[in-house]
Amino acid sequence: MSATGDERDARKLNDLPAGYQPTQVVYCTWGRERGGPLLPLASFEWSPEGGVQFTVLDYERGRSARRFMTEGAMFERERRVAMPGEGPVFMRALLGHGNSSSYYWFLDKTPGAEADQ
Repeated sequence: MSATGDERDARKLNDLPAGYQPTQVVYCTWGRERGGPLLPLASFEWSPEGGVQFTVLDYERGRSARRFMTEGAMFERERRVAMPGEGPVFMRALLGHGNSSSYYWFLDKTPGAEADQ
């Protein structure tokens, strides 16, 4: 699977550019079988005005993503957990490798983000 358009696969990101502030991150999984279409399960959106907002897109499988809103996301670069109240830091943390697995991972769907960043 490769990221296309305005999305980047968090599993393939080594390091985000300094100062980059993702505004939309989607938690997803494969379809019924690996190689099938991606299924978006939940969305995290950040804005300075509204903070981090969480939306479940697939109620059967997406509810598990709510734990990131209560427990935070591992921010590997700083070796700590980032909480949603930290806004862009939390969004960057979601994109870190430590929050993804072979079944579930995050895509950066920030509008206007360059695919190769």
